[in-house]
This record gives sequence, C-alpha cells and structure tokens, in this order.
Amino acid sequence: MTLTHRNILDLVVLFVFAEILPLAAILLRRYGLRRSAGWIYMLVLAALRITGSITGLTSTSASDPRSLLEASIICYSIGLTPILLLTLSFLRNANNNAPKPILSSILLRLPDVPIIVALALAILGSTKVMGTDTKELNTGVDFLKYASIIFAATLAVIGLFILLIARARASLPAADRKLITIMFFTWPLMAVKVLYGILSAFERDSKAFSSTSNDIVSIVVQVAMSLLPEALIAYMYVVTGFFAAKEERVYAYHG
Repeated sequence: MTLTHRNILDLVVLFVFAEILPLAAILLRRYGLRRSAGWIYMLVLAALRITGSITGLTSTSASDPRSLLEASIICYSIGLTPILLLTLSFLRNANNNAPKPILSSILLRLPDVPIIVALALAILGSTKVMGTDTKELNTGVDFLKYASIIFAATLAVIGLFILLIARARASLPAADRKLITIMFFTWPLMAVKVLYGILSAFERDSKAFSSTSNDIVSIVVQVAMSLLPEALIAYMYVVTGFFAAKEERVYAYHG
C-alpha cells in the first residue's frame, strides 16, 4: 500500500498519542477518583486521536471507506472539547483548594454547557458535510460555523477564569500553582486551534484549511494550527501533572 501524505500524518498522530494514553492513565490512577476528572479528559483526547488515526489509515484500503473516513473526520474535529473540559477541571480543582474560593463553583461549571452544545454541532456538522446532498452539506457547514464561534467564546471565558484565579496563585498549593502557570502557555495554543476551526468552517472553498484534502499545503496548515498545538498542550499538561503529583507527595510527607 502506497502511503499518502494524510496516511503519514495519521501515523505520526498515532505515535504521539499512543505515548500520551498510558501517561494519562498513570495520572488518572495517581490522582485518584476524587480528582481524576481532568485526566479522564486527557485519556479521552488520546483515545479520540488514536481512533481517528486508525480509521483514517484503514479507510485507504477499505472497499467502502466512507464510514471509516467519516469516523476519522469526526474524531479529528472534536479534539478541542476534551482540552477545554480538562482545563476547566484543573481550574475548579485550584479554586476548591484555595483557602477561600476565588470564583463561584457554579460559575466555573457554566462553560460546560456551551462546550457540549458545540461538540454536538461539530459532530453533526462533520457528518453532514460528508454527504452529497447540497442542502445537507450547507446545513453541516452552518453547524460547524456555530460550533467554532461557541468554542471561541468559551475559550475567551476560560482565559478570563485563568487570569482571575492566577491573581490568587500565591495562596494555592504548589501543585495547583504549576498547573495554573502552564495555562499561560496552553491557552494561546488553544487559541490557535480555535482559529483553525473558525477558518476551516468559514473558508470552505480554501484547500489550505481542508482537514480531508491530501494536498501538502492543507496538511502543513492542519499540523501547524491544530495537531501540533494539541500535542504540545497534551505534553505540557502531562509533564506538569507528574511534577504536580510529586509536589503533592512531598507536601503529604512533610505535613
């Protein structure tokens, strides 16, 4: 089988997230059930990327590749959701661990709703744009536009939460301080990924922002604006998670 540019991309993504998956599982176990929600989302992200890569690779040699290709596109289109939920989970943990809550717990849970709505729109949109019916295709494009706008607005709110909680960073446990600090690096990467989603939705006629084209330009743009930022976010959070876990063990040992 001759590998296309997109097949090579799928292999790279598979390799990267096959490393992330066991690390996320270790962190999930290390933090325990009470504080595991954030790492569950990292596990979900890795599983989505691995599934998307495998279905993308197998679609090349399948007799009827449509369903496999559709599954791959959907998996690639919803990676932002677990990243946002992961970040919100870390913010809630930091807020709960502060001597006095910085923000209302209800306020910190409000973005969950638009994120899930955007997720549903992204899945429906990705499914519909694969069809041949013009009306369905246009509806799918509209859904993707709505999803990208909701994701952008939600990311802006999360950025505000990061700034507000970071103001009280000195009062937080060392483990939470580390995670809040790393968010100043992960948030801009999320913004780049959101921008790619917006351009992909609104510039449908441009091959540069196509997530299905085998054109080398579209693949380079997807890597630079979506997959590379996502991989960096995953590695940053995982590495910080291990350092944070070490801080917690030291704190527990010294009382």
